Amino acid sequence: MSTVVGTIHAGILTRAAVVLTGWSKLVFVHDLTRNATGTAANRYGVRVLDGQQVPGATCAYTVDQSFELVLTTAWVSTVDGDNALTTAINTLEQKAHSVFTNLIKTKCGAATVVLQVRDLNLGEAELIEDDKMIALRARFTVQYRVSTL
Repeated sequence: MSTVVGTIHAGILTRAAVVLTGWSKLVFVHDLTRNATGTAANRYGVRVLDGQQVPGATCAYTVDQSFELVLTTAWVSTVDGDNALTTAINTLEQKAHSVFTNLIKTKCGAATVVLQVRDLNLGEAELIEDDKMIALRARFTVQYRVSTL
């Protein structure tokens, strides 16, 4: 991972921690099943995904780097239907929007290199570990520029 991507990743984690007050970082963000379901409530993590060079200014190269914010919460299935599940998913989606808005406003806490944050894509919520955890994945693009001078 390049220094620039590492800086952006750290900035996203910091901004998420600010927005998600009282939440904790996931121990395993790449394989959610490795997290203890009893500790899944109000957890977050960030994965670095693919990056691609795009046309940009001279004496610099510009990259569209994808990231994925992962939010989880504990879940206990009930016989009362899907109302509680829908409410939990809606809460995760609202939290994802709050983090994304903060990332746009702060340029991921790395304003010296980040040009823009865009292309939010909320995935379908997943039920994990025998329906004991709900996970929501929010993918987005961070465009950054690095000088070649």
